[in-house]
Amino acid sequence: MFGIALRTRVPIVPVALRYDPPSLAWVGDATFLPHYLGLAGRRRARAVVRIGVPTSPTSAATSRDLAAAARGDVLHLMREAGWPSSPSSTT
Repeated sequence: MFGIALRTRVPIVPVALRYDPPSLAWVGDATFLPHYLGLAGRRRARAVVRIGVPTSPTSAATSRDLAAAARGDVLHLMREAGWPSSPSSTT
């Protein structure tokens, strides 16, 4: 996806998501259906979304560079909010 953004010069918008409880996040090797069924069976779910400043793909030499820059932007959004940078961490 970053390669397509780079070729078409479409900005990348960093988005950080936090779920309450953290187990609502679909991460790692979790399979979709069991995760979805667990989420659908909950009475409540809360997600907090932080949206960052778009990054111009012209600022990156390769799609890998653009992906690294986007990851850095998401981690920055998380640090600003005081969120843990690992899904296994809790605050």
